Amino acid sequence: MDAAARTSLDKIPILITQRNRTYLPHNLHLPQFDTDAIILDRLRDLLPRNQISSSRFYPQLVGRGFVMQKVVMGRVQVLGLPDVETQATPAEHVHSFKKDDLLSKLLHDSSVPLPSNGRLKDYLINGTRYRQNGVDRVWCLYYKLDGVVASMWALVSLVVSFIVGIAASFGSENGELGLGVGAGLMAVFTLVQSAIIMRNW
Repeated sequence: MDAAARTSLDKIPILITQRNRTYLPHNLHLPQFDTDAIILDRLRDLLPRNQISSSRFYPQLVGRGFVMQKVVMGRVQVLGLPDVETQATPAEHVHSFKKDDLLSKLLHDSSVPLPSNGRLKDYLINGTRYRQNGVDRVWCLYYKLDGVVASMWALVSLVVSFIVGIAASFGSENGELGLGVGAGLMAVFTLVQSAIIMRNW
């Protein structure tokens, strides 16, 4: 159905990732006369930082930073999308994740300009497809490897390894020992980071 022909009660399903490796469907309402700015605010309200209290969010933020993950928005294919918002979808029913760069930037960066009015609503509607074979294509908020955090992780690892190596050199008055300690610590950091990246891939 063409977007212009839809009624003022338009809504689309969005899956939101949960801590227990399930996805909770949410119906995003798209009234006919809502501006794209209002719709974007409604999307941002679905982010984890706006869904839970600060006392629970900040520990989760630190944890997600350690595993180098960030919430992004993209399209997924889901088998058997529930009709009600209280029924979770198991992770094994959700696949074919495809990040949407525009929506992911709009969610996190208020300086990113909105497309011309009406484009965001049409974009969201056109990105949703219902298939007769039971597999739907819908939007999803999920965690993905954050390249910026990964780069910071690597930089911090390098600096810490260098400082520890220098300290070991001065403490033992043995330059080779300090070099070995620093290199060994860097190898451990690299191994841990590689394991985390492979888990997120």
